[in-house]
Amino acid sequence: MNLFRLFLLSCLLAGPAFAESEMPLTGESAAILYFQLAEEPLPLRSMILASSSSRFENEFDRRAFLDEQLSPYSLIVHAVEQNDRFTTNVSARIGEYDFAANAFPLEGIHESTYYSPRGTRGIYGPALAVHIVNSGEFRQLEMAPDAARALLERLGGDKRVVLRFVVRPLSSEQRDFGGGQGLTVYRALNVHAGSAVIRLREGNTELARLQAGSAFEDHDPEPRSLTEIDDRLIADPWARAWSSREHLEALVAHYDLENWTAFERMQVASPCVSDFGYTQCQRLIERRRQLALRCTNVLDEDRLCWRIQGLPYTPAEGGRP
Repeated sequence: MNLFRLFLLSCLLAGPAFAESEMPLTGESAAILYFQLAEEPLPLRSMILASSSSRFENEFDRRAFLDEQLSPYSLIVHAVEQNDRFTTNVSARIGEYDFAANAFPLEGIHESTYYSPRGTRGIYGPALAVHIVNSGEFRQLEMAPDAARALLERLGGDKRVVLRFVVRPLSSEQRDFGGGQGLTVYRALNVHAGSAVIRLREGNTELARLQAGSAFEDHDPEPRSLTEIDDRLIADPWARAWSSREHLEALVAHYDLENWTAFERMQVASPCVSDFGYTQCQRLIERRRQLALRCTNVLDEDRLCWRIQGLPYTPAEGGRP
């Protein structure tokens, strides 16, 4: 049993107060939260097997192990799903003091942390990214000059610190974090940080506390209109909208995909490679393929859904204004 599971079980034994505690956000707990928010089935048995170092002689031994572990692991899943606040650590560095702003910049804060939760890869989808939607609110440590000088003396030349965020799960989605380096799809758990404690990199010595400027509710995602079919939505095959039959039917109607003559005319578009370059064109082709797959899974209409791949690419999709 790994340390995360031991920690959770010890918290469960502590009683009802556990429901209001701050639980560490690990790859395992983040995966549980992602599947909960996405309303997808949790690959529980796969995660149990992946978290164990046991080797089984045959399928009967494996099934006996699963039957034994299913109940305690289900308690852990329930505890994670019922919890509201989690903690996650992010490395940073205190920059050079800004006398005009009376503040230190906090440098090197990454808004996303990447995991490969055991048991959630392969057929269960890509790896996981925990994305702090308001990380930009924690990039400055305001401090009077005298206090700033005292802090530098306390750091002793090593400006590396750790920010311990307290976060709340906000939403889930699948996102392409590849940028210009190729297609890299992650299951993304979006979280809102309410506060952060700045600590020394070694040990738990607290240096300062920061509070978010925005409220959790400010980042609550608003659903798109069923009639809102635009280039940017088409460019995002993992958008939550494409889980909806109504959205996909609106897409088919918007581009008149049932009308073969209209579809043939639409295909006479400028070539992809000459407009966007080979690398970007490959990304666009793969995104369209993913959207066609999602359409087929929801509508069960191979003939219409695969025509999505033939729609002309637009400047907005290619990352141009």
